[in-house]
Amino acid sequence: MKSFVVIVDIISKKDKVDFAKEALLSLLDVTRAEQGCVVFDLHQDKENPAHFFFYEVWETKELWEAHMNTAYFTAYKEKTADVFAEISFNVMTKIDMETSC
Repeated sequence: MKSFVVIVDIISKKDKVDFAKEALLSLLDVTRAEQGCVVFDLHQDKENPAHFFFYEVWETKELWEAHMNTAYFTAYKEKTADVFAEISFNVMTKIDMETSC
């Protein structure tokens, strides 16, 4: 089964890093419990603490879209409206290579 992979690249405002991290962490458990969520991992750059990214794997695009429209995610977006300098969503496809010796 093909999965739907999303990388969310996030840069918080320099003076909002702690608030951003707390808000992003608040999404983990509730999102991981959603139907169709396979992987939902948050990462923070060791050299630039304002840089975060989510690595997400969903069973389908439709289930990811449903996640993006949940009440808790809508509330999160309102709560963090002035926290982030940049956010980009990248839909990815895993590439498998066959290796031969």
